[in-house]
Amino acid sequence: MIKNAEEFQIETYEGVIDSSRVEWINDCEWRIIPINPKTNADSRAYLFRILNTTEDSYTFEFKQSGREQTYQGTAVKK
Repeated sequence: MIKNAEEFQIETYEGVIDSSRVEWINDCEWRIIPINPKTNADSRAYLFRILNTTEDSYTFEFKQSGREQTYQGTAVKK
């Protein structure tokens, strides 16, 4: 049962649909948790953190649960 559509993320990558649950930790951090992982590796959550914002973008970092490597990215409003 979907309580709130904002709690879910649905993506399509190379023709494959992937669904995840979104858990907000605070205003700048959230966790993406796979709903129906196909493998044990796919079941790991991702933790995202917003580092800074501008009027039309934000810079963030993320890492997979249980891993130390952190990645960074920028999301831009179009």
